[in-house]
Amino acid sequence: MSQTNHTIEPIRAHGGLRRLRRGDLSDQRELDSTILTRAKFRTALQTEIERAVQDDLTLLVAAVQIRPLPGQRDDRLTGRRLPDELLERIRSVNDNIRLMIVDASELLLMLPSVRRRPDGEAAVNHLVEVLSAPLSTDGLDHHLTPLIGAAMLGQESPSADLLVDGARLALAESDKLQPAMMFHPYQRVRRERRSDMQADLRAAVLADEIGVA
Repeated sequence: MSQTNHTIEPIRAHGGLRRLRRGDLSDQRELDSTILTRAKFRTALQTEIERAVQDDLTLLVAAVQIRPLPGQRDDRLTGRRLPDELLERIRSVNDNIRLMIVDASELLLMLPSVRRRPDGEAAVNHLVEVLSAPLSTDGLDHHLTPLIGAAMLGQESPSADLLVDGARLALAESDKLQPAMMFHPYQRVRRERRSDMQADLRAAVLADEIGVA
Protein backbone atom coordinates (compact mmCIF):
# COMPACT_ATOMS: atom_id res chain seq x y z
CA MET A 1 0.00 0.00 0.00
CA SER A 2 1.44 3.36 -1.01
CA GLN A 3 2.00 5.93 1.69
CA THR A 4 0.77 9.48 1.21
CA ASN A 5 3.30 12.17 2.04
CA HIS A 6 1.94 14.96 4.19
CA THR A 7 3.71 18.25 4.62
CA ILE A 8 3.08 20.94 7.17
CA GLU A 9 2.80 24.33 5.49
CA PRO A 10 4.28 27.33 7.29
CA ILE A 11 2.13 30.40 7.64
CA ARG A 12 2.73 32.51 4.57
CA ALA A 13 3.84 36.06 5.17
CA HIS A 14 1.36 38.67 4.01
CA GLY A 15 2.72 41.85 2.49
CA GLY A 16 1.86 45.02 4.38
CA LEU A 17 0.54 43.31 7.49
CA ARG A 18 -2.34 45.32 8.84
CA ARG A 19 -2.96 46.01 12.47
CA LEU A 20 -6.31 44.49 13.36
CA ARG A 21 -8.56 46.66 15.50
CA ARG A 22 -5.70 48.48 17.22
CA GLY A 23 -6.78 50.23 20.40
CA ASP A 24 -5.47 52.97 22.66
CA LEU A 25 -2.64 51.55 24.76
CA SER A 26 -2.33 54.47 27.15
CA ASP A 27 -4.45 53.01 29.96
CA GLN A 28 -2.26 50.74 32.12
CA ARG A 29 -5.34 49.05 33.59
CA GLU A 30 -6.39 48.05 30.07
CA LEU A 31 -2.95 46.61 29.44
CA ASP A 32 -3.07 44.63 32.67
CA SER A 33 -6.47 43.16 31.76
CA THR A 34 -4.82 41.48 28.79
CA ILE A 35 -3.02 39.00 31.07
CA LEU A 36 -5.24 36.32 32.60
CA THR A 37 -4.61 33.60 35.13
CA ARG A 38 -4.76 29.99 33.94
CA ALA A 39 -8.32 29.49 35.21
CA LYS A 40 -9.60 32.78 33.77
CA PHE A 41 -7.89 32.13 30.45
CA ARG A 42 -9.61 28.74 30.10
CA THR A 43 -12.98 30.25 31.05
CA ALA A 44 -12.54 33.12 28.59
CA LEU A 45 -11.46 30.72 25.84
CA GLN A 46 -14.55 28.55 26.30
CA THR A 47 -16.79 31.64 26.30
CA GLU A 48 -15.22 32.92 23.08
CA ILE A 49 -15.60 29.51 21.42
CA GLU A 50 -19.33 29.53 22.16
CA ARG A 51 -19.60 33.12 20.89
CA ALA A 52 -17.68 32.33 17.70
CA VAL A 53 -19.92 29.35 16.92
CA GLN A 54 -23.03 31.43 17.51
CA ASP A 55 -21.81 34.34 15.35
CA ASP A 56 -20.32 32.14 12.61
CA LEU A 57 -16.80 33.37 13.33
CA THR A 58 -13.61 31.62 14.30
CA LEU A 59 -10.85 32.32 16.80
CA LEU A 60 -7.15 31.67 17.09
CA VAL A 61 -4.99 30.25 19.86
CA ALA A 62 -1.21 30.67 19.65
CA ALA A 63 1.56 29.09 21.71
CA VAL A 64 4.52 31.48 21.74
CA GLN A 65 8.04 30.49 22.76
CA ILE A 66 10.50 33.30 23.53
CA ARG A 67 13.92 33.62 25.08
CA PRO A 68 13.54 34.36 28.81
CA LEU A 69 14.02 38.00 29.73
CA PRO A 70 17.21 38.89 31.59
CA GLY A 71 16.79 38.62 35.34
CA GLN A 72 13.38 36.95 35.08
CA ARG A 73 12.72 33.68 36.87
CA ASP A 74 9.87 31.26 36.25
CA ASP A 75 8.14 32.14 39.53
CA ARG A 76 8.24 35.86 38.68
CA LEU A 77 6.87 35.50 35.16
CA THR A 78 4.00 33.19 36.03
CA GLY A 79 2.27 36.07 37.76
CA ARG A 80 0.42 38.85 35.93
CA ARG A 81 3.24 41.08 34.71
CA LEU A 82 5.19 41.55 31.52
CA PRO A 83 7.35 44.52 30.52
CA ASP A 84 4.99 47.28 29.36
CA GLU A 85 6.69 47.58 25.98
CA LEU A 86 6.32 43.85 25.32
CA LEU A 87 2.67 43.93 26.34
CA GLU A 88 2.01 46.92 24.09
CA ARG A 89 3.59 45.12 21.15
CA ILE A 90 1.36 42.12 21.67
CA ARG A 91 -1.73 44.30 21.94
CA SER A 92 -0.78 46.14 18.76
CA VAL A 93 -1.78 42.97 16.89
CA ASN A 94 -5.32 43.22 18.28
CA ASP A 95 -6.59 45.09 21.33
CA ASN A 96 -8.89 42.16 22.21
CA ILE A 97 -6.01 39.71 22.49
CA ARG A 98 -5.73 37.84 25.80
CA LEU A 99 -2.77 35.89 27.10
CA MET A 100 -1.62 33.55 29.84
CA ILE A 101 1.98 33.39 31.05
CA VAL A 102 2.88 29.70 31.12
CA ASP A 103 6.49 30.16 32.27
CA ALA A 104 9.55 32.31 31.59
CA SER A 105 9.75 31.19 27.97
CA GLU A 106 6.17 30.41 26.90
CA LEU A 107 3.01 32.46 26.46
CA LEU A 108 -0.43 31.26 25.42
CA LEU A 109 -2.48 33.77 23.43
CA MET A 110 -6.09 33.94 22.35
CA LEU A 111 -7.37 36.13 19.53
CA PRO A 112 -11.20 36.09 19.50
CA SER A 113 -13.73 37.01 16.81
CA VAL A 114 -11.56 36.32 13.75
CA ARG A 115 -13.66 36.43 10.59
CA ARG A 116 -11.59 34.08 8.44
CA ARG A 117 -8.37 32.10 8.37
CA PRO A 118 -6.28 34.67 6.39
CA ASP A 119 -7.01 37.24 9.12
CA GLY A 120 -5.66 34.79 11.70
CA GLU A 121 -2.56 34.10 9.63
CA ALA A 122 -1.96 37.85 9.19
CA ALA A 123 -2.23 38.34 12.96
CA VAL A 124 0.30 35.58 13.63
CA ASN A 125 2.73 37.05 11.10
CA HIS A 126 2.30 40.45 12.72
CA LEU A 127 2.99 38.86 16.10
CA VAL A 128 6.26 37.41 14.79
CA GLU A 129 7.15 40.83 13.42
CA VAL A 130 6.59 42.77 16.65
CA LEU A 131 8.25 40.11 18.84
CA SER A 132 11.30 39.86 16.59
CA ALA A 133 12.28 43.49 17.16
CA PRO A 134 14.88 43.83 19.97
CA LEU A 135 13.50 44.66 23.40
CA SER A 136 15.56 47.17 25.38
CA THR A 137 16.30 45.96 28.91
CA ASP A 138 18.72 47.83 31.17
CA GLY A 139 20.09 49.69 28.17
CA LEU A 140 20.84 46.51 26.22
CA ASP A 141 18.96 45.01 23.28
CA HIS A 142 17.40 41.65 24.10
CA HIS A 143 16.28 39.43 21.23
CA LEU A 144 13.24 37.31 22.08
CA THR A 145 13.70 35.02 19.01
CA PRO A 146 9.99 34.07 18.91
CA LEU A 147 8.62 30.75 17.68
CA ILE A 148 4.85 30.49 17.27
CA GLY A 149 2.40 27.67 16.71
CA ALA A 150 -1.21 28.55 16.02
CA ALA A 151 -4.52 26.70 15.75
CA MET A 152 -7.90 28.01 14.64
CA LEU A 153 -11.34 26.91 15.73
CA GLY A 154 -12.74 24.38 13.28
CA GLN A 155 -13.78 20.76 12.81
CA GLU A 156 -10.27 19.50 13.62
CA SER A 157 -10.05 21.66 16.79
CA PRO A 158 -13.60 22.08 18.14
CA SER A 159 -12.77 22.53 21.83
CA ALA A 160 -10.53 24.58 24.11
CA ASP A 161 -8.29 21.62 24.93
CA LEU A 162 -7.87 20.67 21.27
CA LEU A 163 -7.11 24.27 20.30
CA VAL A 164 -4.34 24.53 22.89
CA ASP A 165 -3.03 21.08 21.97
CA GLY A 166 -3.03 21.99 18.27
CA ALA A 167 -1.17 25.24 18.91
CA ARG A 168 1.53 23.41 20.86
CA LEU A 169 1.84 20.73 18.19
CA ALA A 170 2.34 23.46 15.58
CA LEU A 171 4.88 25.16 17.85
CA ALA A 172 6.91 21.95 17.90
CA GLU A 173 7.10 22.15 14.08
CA SER A 174 8.42 25.72 14.03
CA ASP A 175 12.08 26.68 13.79
CA LYS A 176 14.28 29.69 13.01
CA LEU A 177 13.64 29.35 9.27
CA GLN A 178 9.87 29.01 9.72
CA PRO A 179 9.09 30.77 13.03
CA ALA A 180 5.30 30.62 12.57
CA MET A 181 3.43 27.39 11.85
CA MET A 182 -0.28 26.67 11.60
CA PHE A 183 -1.75 23.47 13.01
CA HIS A 184 -2.52 20.65 10.56
CA PRO A 185 -4.57 17.59 11.64
CA TYR A 186 -1.81 15.27 10.44
CA GLN A 187 0.43 16.57 13.22
CA ARG A 188 -1.89 14.86 15.69
CA VAL A 189 -1.88 11.64 13.62
CA ARG A 190 1.91 11.69 13.46
CA ARG A 191 2.18 12.13 17.24
CA GLU A 192 -0.12 9.14 17.78
CA ARG A 193 1.97 7.02 15.42
CA ARG A 194 5.17 7.96 17.25
CA SER A 195 3.53 7.14 20.58
CA ASP A 196 2.35 3.75 19.26
CA MET A 197 5.83 2.97 17.93
CA GLN A 198 7.44 3.84 21.26
CA ALA A 199 4.95 1.62 23.10
CA ASP A 200 5.58 -1.27 20.69
CA LEU A 201 9.36 -0.95 21.03
CA ARG A 202 9.13 -0.79 24.83
CA ALA A 203 6.94 -3.92 24.89
CA ALA A 204 9.34 -5.75 22.55
CA VAL A 205 12.32 -4.94 24.78
CA LEU A 206 10.50 -6.09 27.93
CA ALA A 207 9.46 -9.33 26.18
CA ASP A 208 13.06 -9.88 25.00
CA GLU A 209 11.84 -9.85 21.42
CA ILE A 210 14.36 -7.29 20.28
CA GLY A 211 18.04 -6.76 20.97
CA VAL A 212 21.21 -5.14 19.75
CA ALA A 213 22.76 -6.78 16.68
